Amino acid sequence: MDNDIGKLLRKKRKEKKLTLEKVAEYVGVGTSTVAKWERGAIKNMKRDKVNAIASILGIDPLTIVLGVNSSGD
Repeated sequence: MDNDIGKLLRKKRKEKKLTLEKVAEYVGVGTSTVAKWERGAIKNMKRDKVNAIASILGIDPLTIVLGVNSSGD
């Protein structure tokens, strides 16, 4: 995963006042996994996880998959 996408995930999580724990619980992963996504340490993400994190953060899943910000942020 691109580090810019990781930064976007962190920014959106903070904007929505969500903790790593809350996002991890919603997505079904550990908090360390969410932290690694935000740091860009994990280069790929399963489709169901992409959809879940996009849903809770209110972003387009393609933003995560393609590294394209279609929402204008």
